[in-house]
Amino acid sequence: MKGFLILNTGTPASPHPKDVGKFIGDMLSDGKVMDVPQPFRHVLARWIIAPLRRKNSAQNYRQIWDYEHQASPLVWNARQLCKQLEVRHKCVAEYAFRYGNPDVAEAITRLEKRLPRMNELVVVHLFPHFAQSSYQTAVDEVTKFYNKQPRSYALRVLPPYYNHPAFIDALSKRISPFLSIHYDRLIFSYHSLPHTHLQREKGRGTEYDYVYQAEETLRLVGEKLNVPPPKRGVVYSSAMGKKWQQPFLDDVIEQLPQQGCKRVIVVCAGFPADNLESLFDIGVKARQSFLACGGEDLVFVPGLNSEDFWVDALWQIACGE
Repeated sequence: MKGFLILNTGTPASPHPKDVGKFIGDMLSDGKVMDVPQPFRHVLARWIIAPLRRKNSAQNYRQIWDYEHQASPLVWNARQLCKQLEVRHKCVAEYAFRYGNPDVAEAITRLEKRLPRMNELVVVHLFPHFAQSSYQTAVDEVTKFYNKQPRSYALRVLPPYYNHPAFIDALSKRISPFLSIHYDRLIFSYHSLPHTHLQREKGRGTEYDYVYQAEETLRLVGEKLNVPPPKRGVVYSSAMGKKWQQPFLDDVIEQLPQQGCKRVIVVCAGFPADNLESLFDIGVKARQSFLACGGEDLVFVPGLNSEDFWVDALWQIACGE
């Protein structure tokens, strides 16, 4: 019997500055996220960056927090995704985060108890595109726990699925309704990465090339939805310096109205589950900036989250159906 582990980056336990600061510190202390030698990385992440950013970041989290369900949107969507996967495909699924709760150890232990005859653990990550700071560090955490002791089941981790037909179909279904009204540009926004990360991985081939994969997803979706190249493009957000992948979202958003693009549609194709970077950075911040610069409407396309067609697409990706 197969057990399924839904794996994502993580989220603060609450929008309180203390919890947000801990989340930031945990994430930036990871050597696959920030290329700074220890012990300086620990000091920089936990005692300098986290205290400086936690207050403003907490304010942003409060704007997108799911108060109805008393949880981060990322947590609520993970719960729903597991529930829908179990209902629609009669399986056993748990979710885990690289940073935050439940962690990998807790989630896998729960799976082992729920499915004592499990013969394969399938890691269904929510990272369509390869990056050492997302896919690799999360997968390494699973592998590390799995290898701590002999297991009675095999471990299988999905490769990045940026060009998998099921992913492209699901993303296209999510976007399609928003194209029924006139628009000037379809934009895919991805989390920016340092040039040092990108250059190191690019030489290993397209299966590790983040920029190639981001652009390929856009190309495949664009062709499926008949969006011509001049009307589509890729931008990058959340950069922490100039030596990060461009063009930057903020710069493009400010320039588009001057180029005659008054209505744009923005998709966070690298985030199947909505989080702060999609709900706030695009749905709130980018939209306000676009309108302030003369734009008429910036349409944010919600993530795939736990939509039925995404649940079925993940099942196809995980099981090869």
